[in-house]
Amino acid sequence: MNYIKLRCLVTIVAIIVICAVSATHASAQQTATSDVNRYVWDLSSLYRDNAAWEAERARIEKMLTTIGHLKGTLGRNAKSLADGMDKIIDLRRRAGRLGLYGNLRFDADTRSEEARAKYDIANALEAKVEVAISFAADEIRAIGAQRMEQLFRDEPRLKTHQWRINRMLRESSHMLSAEAQSIVRGLERWRILPNDIYQELIESDLGWRTIKDASGNDVLVNRSEYNRLSRSSNPNEQIAATHAFMGRLRQLEDVFGLLLTRRIEADARIAQHRKFADGIEALLFNQGIPRTAQQNLVEVTRANLGAFHRYLELRRRALGIERLTYNDLFISPPAGNRRFTVQETLDLAVAALAPLGADYQARVRELLKQPLMHLPPSPEKRENFAIYPPVGGANSYLFQKYRGDLRASRALAGAIVLLMRGAGTPPEATQDSLQDDSYTGIYGNAFLDAGRFLYDDYLTDQAKNKQERLGLLITSLDRMANTYLRYVLTSEFEANAQDLILKGSPPTGKQLSQMYLDLLRQYYGHEKNILMIDDFQAAQWIDIAVSFYSFEGLNFPFANAVGCMLVEKVRVGDTKVRTAFYQRLGADSDNRTSYDLLKQIGVDMTTGEPYQAVFRRMNALMGELEKLLPVRQ
Repeated sequence: MNYIKLRCLVTIVAIIVICAVSATHASAQQTATSDVNRYVWDLSSLYRDNAAWEAERARIEKMLTTIGHLKGTLGRNAKSLADGMDKIIDLRRRAGRLGLYGNLRFDADTRSEEARAKYDIANALEAKVEVAISFAADEIRAIGAQRMEQLFRDEPRLKTHQWRINRMLRESSHMLSAEAQSIVRGLERWRILPNDIYQELIESDLGWRTIKDASGNDVLVNRSEYNRLSRSSNPNEQIAATHAFMGRLRQLEDVFGLLLTRRIEADARIAQHRKFADGIEALLFNQGIPRTAQQNLVEVTRANLGAFHRYLELRRRALGIERLTYNDLFISPPAGNRRFTVQETLDLAVAALAPLGADYQARVRELLKQPLMHLPPSPEKRENFAIYPPVGGANSYLFQKYRGDLRASRALAGAIVLLMRGAGTPPEATQDSLQDDSYTGIYGNAFLDAGRFLYDDYLTDQAKNKQERLGLLITSLDRMANTYLRYVLTSEFEANAQDLILKGSPPTGKQLSQMYLDLLRQYYGHEKNILMIDDFQAAQWIDIAVSFYSFEGLNFPFANAVGCMLVEKVRVGDTKVRTAFYQRLGADSDNRTSYDLLKQIGVDMTTGEPYQAVFRRMNALMGELEKLLPVRQ
């Protein structure tokens, strides 16, 4: 069966040829703090050296030649199942660690041919492993849930694998045959090819435009420089950079549009063959959440746009702007220009975690002594932010270009919470692969956001004066808007694009830009003169990198909403939630989807309550902000 149309694959390959460009990264001026270069991870706990990496790669290749001998043995008895699962998971975890290492190396140095080779080899090997073990799911489903309960009682060793087995059983109605599943697994690298091409294109020399910065210097506005200048305190510099970057992307919208629609088509078609309605339903199924949750998210958010528009009006008043435009949202408020060394951020972050208790803070201090972060903003690094979960018993790792501004500081502060979750997870309970997102998606990101919210609140409480407090309140609201509102909008945009694709009318890049512009104007109150959005902002969708990988951007507003609820619960002394920050709760759960784990701490993702928590937090922050503004005449 042709699960991804050959036409789709050929077209993508053609794009590589047609759009081949120089992959040389522009030499961008990087802003750093005095201590940032001290924070570089040590990956020797994964592999001592290249020889150790090659030896492990060879071992995995050898294990691949014999793993098939297990086929037909898993259902014999409890011992056979435990023996087989031990070998299968050992192989998968070894490949997962190899993939983790490849990602870490390539993220840190995209110019290194060795790092690129390790990234490619590891990802290809992971795909081969998934194909080789695809028989296991069929054999476990053939055992059935009823008999499996008896096997769990007969063999204690199966307890370690219970969550994996339960997941396979839960997926039984959405699984392809072993042969078909093997084909789909083998095509996994083709499915993510649009993302690989996107990353290469967006960080290549695409004829980026040059502008004059505030000092009169020529600046080539590539993605890295746009990320820096779009947050400039100089409005003219910021606007010029946005015009240059978005203007160039708009000229390339058909190329990027083809990549996005092909990615959505691949996800949607595979999902439909697995008896899901679409790719969004398949993504949410991994989290244990029904498809209606995305629709509920959009409906609750649209019903509360009045609160969002109130924020926009307060921001306009606070900054003394007569007519608010989309560009103005990127202008830093008064406190936004503060600089933070890495050590200062770490100290503040630990202090902000006081609601979780002194013991938790002490554990964080010990964790931060380990070399688990890569922070220098060097030009060879990828322009992204990631907290890699512990895979196969490895450590968690943080990847960031730390530039020392408030945005970077709060990102680092939130990441510390996820590093703690990784450190608190028993090695045997860690995920087997980076692809196992059911445990790390919404559930994991919720704790990241909760850490950021605690940090925001601590900084605001410690503000030295009224002006600084005002700026910090605005920044807190900005970050919520940029994470929650932006990705609710993005989820609606992707869902609309998917609907057209499934109806046989895939939108062009120009049509995607118009769709995104229409949504921007609806959400931000353009027609109500609340915030004016110029036509060139239609290209914003191209700068949302996660959209070219999967529907995973949907995890962000879900997690943001849950993060608001976690902070509410921590502040009233909820012991279950405080325990969950240690990553003890759910580590050995029989069902490790985000939905199940969140239910354990009183959060139900099938209701509108988490999304209402977002607007409770926004309204509380706006109430504080309004007290600081002059009374309107």
